[in-house]
Order: sequence, then structure tokens, then C-alpha cells
Amino acid sequence: MFNPYKNYFKKNFNEKFLNNQTVNFLVKLIQNYPNNIVDIFILLKINKATSVFNILDFSTKKKL
Repeated sequence: MFNPYKNYFKKNFNEKFLNNQTVNFLVKLIQNYPNNIVDIFILLKINKATSVFNILDFSTKKKL
């Protein structure tokens, strides 16, 4: 399936930008773009990814 946001993520959300954001911002980003959860997590450092993962609801964790 075509995802018009995929290129948007690659252009606008790089590793440095995402890792400088708060955990709450990242959770909201994932809630707004649930189809891009893997793209987001790939760019996060392990400590940031763990913090975000711990806050996510069960269904989102399962999807990931």
C-alpha cells in the first residue's frame, strides 16, 4: 500500500531531531502516525526508544 507520509518522515525526521525531542512528543508523534512506528524507532537511540516504549499502550507495543 502506498504511504504518502513515508517520504515526509525521511525528509523531516532525522536521527538527531528525534533524539532531541521529549518522550511525550515522541509518543504523540507515534499516536499521530501509527503506520510509521518502525521508521521512528529505527532512528531512536536505545535509551530513548526504551523510554518511549515503556509509555506506549499495549496495542501499540504489540504492533511494534
